[in-house]
Amino acid sequence: AEATDVHVVASQFQAQYYDVMCNNPQQARLFYYDESVVSRCHPISLAPIVPAMGLASIHTALTESVLAHSRCTVHSLDAQAAPGGILVMVTGSVMCKDDAAPRPFVQSFYLIERKQSYYVRNDVHRFTERPAIPVPPAPPASAAAVSVAGTSTPPLQRPALAAANGAAPLPATPSADPAVLQAVAASPV
Repeated sequence: AEATDVHVVASQFQAQYYDVMCNNPQQARLFYYDESVVSRCHPISLAPIVPAMGLASIHTALTESVLAHSRCTVHSLDAQAAPGGILVMVTGSVMCKDDAAPRPFVQSFYLIERKQSYYVRNDVHRFTERPAIPVPPAPPASAAAVSVAGTSTPPLQRPALAAANGAAPLPATPSADPAVLQAVAASPV
């Protein structure tokens, strides 16, 4: 395939693929054959998930994907001629139903020519960032003590308690960094 044909095919493919994945993911299996392989990362931890092989497994992976019924925006598209087909790499962002902000991703496809058309032989999708974790607003300064049914409860003393138990005190400002949140969750109370 000539270079211009490669980019035309890749452009048409990505437009169709993301339209189907975002609007009708049950039909996304039509891009694949039984020998296709689909790899995804875990949407939160970003750890690899066992690749889906075979149409039934691929169909499940696609319909349960966070891309299903989401909004995708393609930022870049690169394509190269490869033996028997086309290698396609897409960068973009996806707004998933449970995310507070769009998440950047990269996705690579190996398209194989078959019967004057192309199918996806290999599909690797990876988020490049963990989802944003919403940080609850800090209580107002006047909330030093909370009154419940006429009783007064002193404010939480967890940082001092943690320091008294030999643990490092918790930061005064909550952090959205997952590593910090895991460390806070693991600290003794």
